[in-house]
Amino acid sequence: MKRRNFVGYAVVALLWISCATLSQLEAKRIDINTASRSQLETLPGIGPAVAQRIIEGRPYHNVKGLLNIKGIDMQRLKDIEPYITVVE
Repeated sequence: MKRRNFVGYAVVALLWISCATLSQLEAKRIDINTASRSQLETLPGIGPAVAQRIIEGRPYHNVKGLLNIKGIDMQRLKDIEPYITVVE
């Protein structure tokens, strides 16, 4: 009986940690419509030239709009998507 309670508590703890981590990630996402060039450059695979093209392509209605930017393909979008958002 004690082992079952321990497993139950462990599962609840892991779920709580996962939710907290997701909330923190959401809070730290970069809005591609308002981010500075230096903020955009912190994204994986985004250098100064691509960051400038992102800024010049504004406004975006969703993150898929970045696919219209030279230097951003589907793989790069998948790499940066967890770190970006669009606030309209």
